[in-house]
Parts: sequence; C-alpha cells; structure tokens
Amino acid sequence: MHSILRFAKTAYIKSQNLKPLLGDYTNPDDFISRLVKAGELIRLKNGFFLIAEKIADSTVPYEQIANLLYGPSYISFE
Repeated sequence: MHSILRFAKTAYIKSQNLKPLLGDYTNPDDFISRLVKAGELIRLKNGFFLIAEKIADSTVPYEQIANLLYGPSYISFE
C-alpha cells in the first residue's frame, strides 16, 4: 500500500480528501489513476474510492458507503 493511503482512517476515501496529501505531485489526478491501475484503489464513482488493502483486512461499512454513493438513503429495519 502506498504510504499516502495509510493516513486514511476508513476503508474509503474521496479524491477531495486525497488531493491535499498529494501536493508534491504536479498532477495529482494522474497519480490517483496510477493507484487505480495498480489495484491499490478501487473506483466506485468519480472521486470516490475504496482502499483495496483496507477492505481486505476489515469489515466494510456497506451501509455508510451506500449512503455516500447515493444520498440521502436509509435502511429500514422492517
């Protein structure tokens, strides 16, 4: 896993949260694309990614990810 991805506390990350960490790179979008091609990030939609190593190690909060992908959403317990 790339050292920048270790700073994420959750199994998902948005590009707007990742880009400030990539300030040393001339084109952060290209670097993010390389991480996707290398399999370190899994693109769910533009600007929203799962961190591959973190989903392998822990349980993923699918309900929370669903809410972030398509909000507002809710879970009915009926």
